[in-house]
Amino acid sequence: MIHLILAGDGGVVLAQQPLPWLVNLWIAFLAIVFIGLFIVVVIAIIKGLRWFERSTANSQARFFQDVTAFVNPPPGLEVPPELVVVRFHTYSGILIYVLQYEHLFWVTPTDARKVLSRMHWHNLTIGFFAYGILIVPLLSLANYWVQLRSISRQEAGISTPT
Repeated sequence: MIHLILAGDGGVVLAQQPLPWLVNLWIAFLAIVFIGLFIVVVIAIIKGLRWFERSTANSQARFFQDVTAFVNPPPGLEVPPELVVVRFHTYSGILIYVLQYEHLFWVTPTDARKVLSRMHWHNLTIGFFAYGILIVPLLSLANYWVQLRSISRQEAGISTPT
């Protein structure tokens, strides 16, 4: 605490008295509480991000449920003509934390439409919360239509790069 003391010559002298031990103890207690709270918040954020990554991986594993797809054909082996190639981006995120994946795989045309539908639905539900709230659904829809057209062309025998 600072006290004003009037000097004999009309001047002012500032005198500082040490804080009582109880006030010092209270300040130390508050400092420990705030540091502990900060640590708890940081740990909660890290655990939340790890949970989000696991749930995204589980969601993406469901894309290919009941579907036989090839991610990388063996070298030197031609892709069977009845398979089509699909390239699609999926987005997951919460505001500033965003995960974007590119999926490139070979699958039959009917299974390709099924997987594309699942991926597009994922973008509309999970990807909607990414930083591009209005952009992600539009990008997903455009990519979905392009891939459907590409699948139709590949079915018809017209080979175009995706």
